[in-house]
Amino acid sequence: MLKYITKRLLLIIPVLIGISLLSFLIIHLSPGDPLSLKYGLNPEISPQAKEYMNKLYGLDKPIIVQYVEWFKRILTLDFGTSFIDDRNVLEKIKERLPATLILNILSLILIFVIAIPVGVVSAVKHRTVFDKITTFFLYLGFSMPSFWFALILIYIFGFKLNLFPISGISPWYLEFLSPMEKFLTFLKHLFLPLITLSLLGLTGLAKYTKSSMLEILNQEYILMAKAKGLSAKRVIYIHALKNALLPIITIIGFAIPGLISGSFIIETVFSWPGMGRLAYEAIMSYDYPTIMGIGIISTFLTLIGILISDILYAIVDPRIRV
Repeated sequence: MLKYITKRLLLIIPVLIGISLLSFLIIHLSPGDPLSLKYGLNPEISPQAKEYMNKLYGLDKPIIVQYVEWFKRILTLDFGTSFIDDRNVLEKIKERLPATLILNILSLILIFVIAIPVGVVSAVKHRTVFDKITTFFLYLGFSMPSFWFALILIYIFGFKLNLFPISGISPWYLEFLSPMEKFLTFLKHLFLPLITLSLLGLTGLAKYTKSSMLEILNQEYILMAKAKGLSAKRVIYIHALKNALLPIITIIGFAIPGLISGSFIIETVFSWPGMGRLAYEAIMSYDYPTIMGIGIISTFLTLIGILISDILYAIVDPRIRV
């Protein structure tokens, strides 16, 4: 098992380098540049000053040279300085990372707590009224764009019912509230973005769980277990669900990057002060250091999620370790 984990950890290194290089090239080859956006409309900035700024930020060097210098700094956790406000990129990310992690971790927990039981029950009660109703809502949620669903929630719960805040993570008067009131206020601000983000993975995982369970329930060893007189709960949750989890575990590796990319949209819609909103602001401003800093951290978190998926898969199915 240790050899397997070590092998998977070593594979992260070339993948991380490849993704970072590709991202770096795409960002720098895209139309526009940060200096034109920042100083282009200022008539007092001379061409000589722009040339000096290009040299100052190293933008006059070949792209590959810029990448190598950037990667060397990344190895020492030096993400550079933001082009927007000249702040340290790592410090900006540290401020925003907790909000993104809270949103994504809680969303993952909510997805698995709801999706797996719904998928199992829907498979056990296949073609019943419950199955037809859940299938309808699963397909509805799966086909619904997340930003559109977010706007619907904002309209209903924010404007019409006025139950939950529609933006931010805390109100301006937060410092005047008691600890319990601060916690309840945070939960209110969290509710709408959490529900919206969870929809991205919940419907898909529930469908996969149902499909996997239906396939397992028709296997001969399940029919044999029923014929032996084992209880329905034992057959479903001990014999069937364990084997049905194999493809579900694989989905975990794809759910994490999906949530991270989805949170970019959700954080922007709800003005949630996380890495997604910071990335959007950086992209709109051609802030290369901030974009690459967020990109490399998001890539690392994604690869760690896939590693966890591989480890769980190897635990459930020992044949994978060979």
